[in-house]
Amino acid sequence: MGGGNAAAILMLYKYQEITNIKLMLKKIANEILSMINKNGETTHVLEYTNLEIKEKFRIAYYDGEAALALLRLYQINNNELLLKTVKLMFEIFISKSYEKHHDHWLSYCTNELTKICPDEKYYIFGIRNYLNHMDFIKNKKTAYTNFLEMMISTYKIVRRLNIQGHNKLFELSKFEELNSLINLRVEFQRTEFFYLEITMYMKNLIKY
Repeated sequence: MGGGNAAAILMLYKYQEITNIKLMLKKIANEILSMINKNGETTHVLEYTNLEIKEKFRIAYYDGEAALALLRLYQINNNELLLKTVKLMFEIFISKSYEKHHDHWLSYCTNELTKICPDEKYYIFGIRNYLNHMDFIKNKKTAYTNFLEMMISTYKIVRRLNIQGHNKLFELSKFEELNSLINLRVEFQRTEFFYLEITMYMKNLIKY
């Protein structure tokens, strides 16, 4: 799917946003587009020797990462092909119930798409991507950053649909539970931080 290409676009997009230095991102995007057919179906893994298809599908986040990269680039150049491609990809996401993967990249790209195209079907997908996964995230006793990142982008989606008057969807979103879950995951992230008050008692700081 070109995860490296997607990551490159996301990185260089931010660089261009900060520096205002124009970069040749179109060529990188074309590599991603070459692995998406006219129906929005993606190819994930090629053989490096002959570019034959090795795996049509490997993992959902490849698609989410690519969709996010194309949407970020669209915000720079307004190339309708990029937006059209992402919409086709979302038709696949929805028809194949990608929300079952509960993937953070899917949350990121849904948040980005609903900024541009606030269609109800995209909001529904964004809500379904986390609703049935909340108990798992709540009970996972590890500081897993992707959970918090997913919840933050989901929070933005839910806030937006509320502001835009999608009242029924907002009621389904379990907004208060989402807020509580975000606070819980923040506390988990704190357990990963190496506080100076703890560091000073370590015998061999070089190891850390």
